Amino acid sequence: FAVSGGVKVNLPMIAAGDVLWLQATYSDGANSYAGFGGNLNQGRTNLFLADAVVDRSGNLRTTEIFNVHAAFLHYWTPQVRQSLFGTYGRIDVANAVQTGFVAGAVALGNVPFTDSEYFQVGSNLIYSPVRDLDIGVEILYREVDPRRRVISAEPAFAGTQRSVGQQDTFEGRFRIQRDF
Repeated sequence: FAVSGGVKVNLPMIAAGDVLWLQATYSDGANSYAGFGGNLNQGRTNLFLADAVVDRSGNLRTTEIFNVHAAFLHYWTPQVRQSLFGTYGRIDVANAVQTGFVAGAVALGNVPFTDSEYFQVGSNLIYSPVRDLDIGVEILYREVDPRRRVISAEPAFAGTQRSVGQQDTFEGRFRIQRDF
């Protein structure tokens, strides 16, 4: 199951069109509702995110995810706007399944499933010289911090996997968009 809630607060006292969004999500065995439809890949980190896993005793254990999001949109002028946004989340995997049972993972101390935290913050600046035309730039910082070392997305020697821990990255983009 999953529960999600959010609020949008209009802030016309700052500038016309300014808005603050806040949202939180909790999921138990329903990862896609928390924004994860499969694995979590960040840099060299590759976390397996199953909705549920069968432990060594044959019991089904679900993955719990909690995350919060915030975003603020500010209009500097009617043609220039900027967003600042961020996310924090925690992934909890049952302790009974946090063992390295993937071939090659045990020898390196890796685990296929582990508790993790993730964080991202970013901003964009968009110029709209005419209606339905946006020209903008965006920068994003993202960090994933697994509690234990996990399997790397990079290949190592034949039949083995590298292990990695905390990973972070910066991303940027330039965008020109015309809506019709």
